[in-house]
Amino acid sequence: MAPQKSDEARAAWLRLVERTLDGRPPSSLAARIEPSIAVEPLAPAGALPPVWSRGGAAWTRLQRLDRADPAAAMRGIESGADGIELVLAGAPTAWNGGIAPDALAPLLGQLPIDRLALRVSAGARIDVAGTIDGAVAAARLDPQLMRVAFGLDPMGAGFEKDQRQGLVAMVERLAGRGYAGPFVSADGRPIHAAGGFASTELAYAAAATVTLLRTLLDGGVAESVALAAIDVALTADADQFVTMAKLRAMRLLHARILAAAGLPPAALNVDAETAWSMLAAEDEGSNVVRSTIAALAAALGGADSIAVLAHRAASAPGDSEAERLALTLQAILAEEARLFTVDDPGAGSGTVESLTLALAEAAWSLLQEIERQGGLPAAIRSGWLATRIAADREEGRRRIASGEAPIIGVTLHRADGAALPDPAADDDAADGPFAPRRSAAPFERRSA
Repeated sequence: MAPQKSDEARAAWLRLVERTLDGRPPSSLAARIEPSIAVEPLAPAGALPPVWSRGGAAWTRLQRLDRADPAAAMRGIESGADGIELVLAGAPTAWNGGIAPDALAPLLGQLPIDRLALRVSAGARIDVAGTIDGAVAAARLDPQLMRVAFGLDPMGAGFEKDQRQGLVAMVERLAGRGYAGPFVSADGRPIHAAGGFASTELAYAAAATVTLLRTLLDGGVAESVALAAIDVALTADADQFVTMAKLRAMRLLHARILAAAGLPPAALNVDAETAWSMLAAEDEGSNVVRSTIAALAAALGGADSIAVLAHRAASAPGDSEAERLALTLQAILAEEARLFTVDDPGAGSGTVESLTLALAEAAWSLLQEIERQGGLPAAIRSGWLATRIAADREEGRRRIASGEAPIIGVTLHRADGAALPDPAADDDAADGPFAPRRSAAPFERRSA
């Protein structure tokens, strides 16, 4: 549509809208995403080019495995998983316990790791990378042919000097062995799980990327290796357009970071996982709907891999039927809906593009604030990040309690038809500022 015709059509639409609003301005229809970000009800068409492409290939379907159960992993492979995400005990994303480090090597020995994509959520356990490499060597496999994302994430541990040195040494060792990477992860999922808004999660992932890049380059790692060493993990939740825009915004932030550092453009691998925080322990069936929307948004937003949490993960972890359903959900999106056949479907949508830019700018501003404090480790130690997340979390709770952001099956349309119970107290001080929290928990009659 030509610009003039587009403007005329918008003006005509606004006149019709104004007749129905009883004197309120059309801007009153804007959707408030975060306190500082709103989306207008009718955005003009966007003009940005696509920000991502998978080259016509589907995303990697991961089965999350947080227990040393090779039978569960094999069931996932039989149900269509392309790979396994191994979640280690102590990792910030170990929502349900995690695999004990000493159980990892025996588990790897029972899996067909030569035919699987492996992603590890290892937290600060840098030694886990050596365990994985040992399993590859024991099976006499060629590291150059392996698909392993090692997922080392030392940020939560403070990232002291000895940890930085150990990380640099491990990355150089793995690269020397022939692994392509990524080796370290800028993982925003714990920020979302603790209650952080999308802009806060993005800012954390961007700041972690900056910190990891600095660490590797200052440690003498070759530029090409350092650029390929880092991936980003983000949360996909049931707010479809926010999730799509968040994943797109991360790629814009990554490009801006590299340009600001004088580094050449480089591809970014973005991993997505459906949100732990959106799972309800009551009316579990509603989790399937939320997970479907989240997985769809991650696929349309350009995730390179997606892990869907089982809909009973909050109340009955390890339920094999729920885990099978999580993979079936991805199979339908990929093989029946064929969501991967179009590069960046959000490109050209005024709503998606404006939200993408708004989130990217908000996250960039937060990144600059983090840098002024001396970088991400300093912002964590000073309590700045915890304060920011606490403010986000409190606003999120207010929106749920007021009915602004209802949770279907819990705060709205309860299956038992009963009135909403008084929200239970949530002791942030006792749980810690970065503890994972389910948004529905304070409003449920029973806890998971």
